[in-house]
Amino acid sequence: MGTLVLYISLSCLIHVILGSPLSCNTKIREIPPDFKRLNGLWNLKAVIGLPELPKSTYSYLHVKVSEKEVHFWAFPLPTLDGTFVAKRIHDDEGSLDYSYGADNEVVLSQTQPDSLIIQMRVNNKLNVSSLSSKGTSISPTELEEFKQWGECNGVQDFIELNITTNYAQTCFGMFHVSKQLEEIKDDFTSWHLIAKSSSTADHHYDLRILYKARLEITKKGEEYTLQEIITAPTDTTLLELTFTTNVYSDRNKVMSFKTGEDLLLLGVQTEDGKTLYLASRNPTTKQSVINKFKTQALCFNAKFNYFMPGSIENDDDAESCAHKLEQMVPMNFRESVGKWVLTVSAHEKAETALADVSALYGVTEITITDNKVHVSHTSIHQGILYLLEKSDIEVDESTGHVLYKDTLQGTRSSVFRVSPNCIMFSPELLPGKLYLNCRANQIPSENEITKFVQYANCRRFNSIVLRRHSSSSCSDWPNEVAVLDVDKIAGKWKLTALASNVPKEDVHLPSEIEFIINDGEVAITDGNWKSPALKIEERRLQYAKGEESTMEMRFHDPLDDTLLIWVGNIEEHKFFLVLFSKPGGVKPDDIQKFKHYADCLSIPVTFIEA
Repeated sequence: MGTLVLYISLSCLIHVILGSPLSCNTKIREIPPDFKRLNGLWNLKAVIGLPELPKSTYSYLHVKVSEKEVHFWAFPLPTLDGTFVAKRIHDDEGSLDYSYGADNEVVLSQTQPDSLIIQMRVNNKLNVSSLSSKGTSISPTELEEFKQWGECNGVQDFIELNITTNYAQTCFGMFHVSKQLEEIKDDFTSWHLIAKSSSTADHHYDLRILYKARLEITKKGEEYTLQEIITAPTDTTLLELTFTTNVYSDRNKVMSFKTGEDLLLLGVQTEDGKTLYLASRNPTTKQSVINKFKTQALCFNAKFNYFMPGSIENDDDAESCAHKLEQMVPMNFRESVGKWVLTVSAHEKAETALADVSALYGVTEITITDNKVHVSHTSIHQGILYLLEKSDIEVDESTGHVLYKDTLQGTRSSVFRVSPNCIMFSPELLPGKLYLNCRANQIPSENEITKFVQYANCRRFNSIVLRRHSSSSCSDWPNEVAVLDVDKIAGKWKLTALASNVPKEDVHLPSEIEFIINDGEVAITDGNWKSPALKIEERRLQYAKGEESTMEMRFHDPLDDTLLIWVGNIEEHKFFLVLFSKPGGVKPDDIQKFKHYADCLSIPVTFIEA
């Protein structure tokens, strides 16, 4: 079973090279690819090439695609089964074609905005393909075209999955495999059973009298024995199962999932079906834990739910989580000063998490200038850098954590310490969101991330977005000038390097430009055209070349023999990163830094004019 599930998860990472020749007249319509539309969560709706896939299966994918690579996280039945990464093949510009081996390719395309076709090809031949949806339905016409397309490519065994629940949105972040069982040190432990959910009905829990149940775990070396015992009114053993962690037979499988402190969440699969158990060291638990378990039971494909009488207590879960964190890791204001790179974010709603995926990089910097607290936040979305600065900040550290208050807007942000290298931001202005930021150039440990995620789950912020480790390397991004001294940019500058999301053949920047300064007024010229430049926010310039769009210039320190300028129009999603230099002013190190900055912006097209 384990091998089958792994194969299912990898086989769900597939697509259709729609531009390739077909062996018959059937052709699937396609729409131009859009990375923003492709990124996110997808429900598996149909598969060709996998005859052993049960129709009762559900699976979903978390997809993150870019010009350079595509990441898939596959979630089958119901745990995260693995991560799949493929590198972009740039030779075929008409398709999103990615390779993950010498002869293996994965290609993505869309026939509708809310559907995704993924194909796995071996030796340029279609092997397996899947059709996924943002929702729960796909039109019969699209399903039939997908089926016929597979047959035209010599792939049979079309299977349509009858999914009526949006598992991708509902189940994402609900299950994370843990090593809790292996970490149990006692040879025998007894847990209060709080709730269970099974794929088959259990009449033992249909009693109309008060009863209790427990899970008992006996450990001998690497072997475990699990017993489910109900007391009504005398002990009755309903299940006794012997197993070894990470070693699964064809009949039995036991998985431990991460959950709250003093809780145990076990998934058990036997010949008789599947059961999800929620147990606790305490006889009662919060209503919020029960509510989450109901969703987990749905995601576990278990439809018969049973809850122990008297096991639910008053719900102050969020408050207890916050109190616990404050008591464990108090911090003061001075410890929060510095540059903190966004590492992980947690969201109460899945849709805000999906929107947050587009932020490639974020850094918050807290400084003290003239005895005043200054907070700035910089975030990078593809090709665009955003800057938010606050100077009128009051600080309160009387509660054991740091509370920042914007005196002008009245908004607040709480800062907690997770570890010596990482802190957590809880912004009042963005309810339902938590951010884990770590010291610049410090890669967070798994333990630091786990600690943050556990706290987020306790608060029921279950949609988690992890940043790539390389994002910390972008913390050396040069600051934008606070006040533009136009005298420092006066004169002629040679175009040295350029990166842009605009194709090279459509770029018409001159090889040399000149900034003309007259009584503080600025004009830009290349000898053939001349345009006045309006100074905005004391730091940026706006100009328009003839009938073309208005462009904005942002300048970055230092302003010496080179000028690093971001030029763009955000509304039109058109932007350039440009390096100008004085004659002889550019060094090889400047070019390398420029390439690094372009990579931080994820600008796909880069070319050097020097």
